Amino acid sequence: GRAAVLGSGAVGLATARLLQEAGFAVTIYTKALPPETTSNIAGGQWFPFGVSEPSRRTPLFNQQLLAAAEYAFKRYQIMIGARFGIRWMRNYFPTNKGFSETGYLGTQSVLRPMMPEFRDLNAGEHPFPGCSWVRQFDTLLIEPPTYLAAMLDEFRLAGGNYVIREIADRAAVAALEEKLVFNCTGLGAKAIFQDDELTPMKGQLTFLLPQPEVEYAVVRDELY
Repeated sequence: GRAAVLGSGAVGLATARLLQEAGFAVTIYTKALPPETTSNIAGGQWFPFGVSEPSRRTPLFNQQLLAAAEYAFKRYQIMIGARFGIRWMRNYFPTNKGFSETGYLGTQSVLRPMMPEFRDLNAGEHPFPGCSWVRQFDTLLIEPPTYLAAMLDEFRLAGGNYVIREIADRAAVAALEEKLVFNCTGLGAKAIFQDDELTPMKGQLTFLLPQPEVEYAVVRDELY
């Protein structure tokens, strides 16, 4: 049948492509297409963090998160290369507080199998001399401008349609011709669905001069 996707950022385009592969005719409703989306200027590293408050996670939530993470981890690996702008990159987690081994970056994490090259480093093995503990792991870096452009091309080639329209509220969603609707509006969902609990985790981006010697990412304590 027919399906609608709200939003054309990274989540919207990935959802639209998965729906197409499942046999659906898909229309994306969006107020702007890449490169005029938030995703286009956001950081693009793959790792399922920051999607919920730790104190409110349930066993069912963790089960669903793990299933989605395992699928995404495998899927992005077959997309590595210049076409989608995806490659492996080293991550460092420096801290002076010690590690929570039951957290998403801990040794007991259910995501541990999806963190290759995971190990704790000794002094002199990392570029953070002032930190008492430094943990490393590798994950997939996604260059948003390249990835989004390629995904939009794939969506169009597969027969997808898009409508430039801002969805203002629930009534606008209910008025769509498609009865199967996937909400991928990100922070925009706060207004559309009156979701007062939806809170942005990160809201500032700083563009720096190129530093060829920096070939890694740094994970900060406050994110976990």
